[in-house]
Amino acid sequence: MILSWSFSARASPKPWNFSQEKREPHRRRTDLAPRPFPTFGYLPPNSDNRTARNYLTAARRIDEDVTGFFFARGDIYEDAAHHNAVFVGRDEDEIPRYAHSKGTAGNFRLDVKGSDKAFNFCYRGEGERLFVFEAPVDLLSFLCLFYKRIGRTASA
Repeated sequence: MILSWSFSARASPKPWNFSQEKREPHRRRTDLAPRPFPTFGYLPPNSDNRTARNYLTAARRIDEDVTGFFFARGDIYEDAAHHNAVFVGRDEDEIPRYAHSKGTAGNFRLDVKGSDKAFNFCYRGEGERLFVFEAPVDLLSFLCLFYKRIGRTASA
């Protein structure tokens, strides 16, 4: 991941003043306490996953075996209201803590209200290497390429 910072030449920044005379003693602000997470809830699932499955396999060219693995586990499903693909993240005890909705038509993306981003959509393999991806579809693409490289005898 590349982190970048840009500076606009039009806006002139104010010079920083670090002189000791103007510094105030550090006071803890109690009004900045973290807000509690709202209750996490799934988006209601559709009766079938046809639109989401078609989006991933036909439009994004993800192998059906790879997507089928995640659909069977319930880590990917289609929401009933808008037919978006929903990617579910679970904690160590396999309890859903995160959901990300990705539109099957257009550029819609949304983290479901109450999602804890510490538990993103992922695949926990047996190796010791960590791979980080920008989006759930990137992870699926990687698994698809890896799956083809090692042969179809291994399970996703």
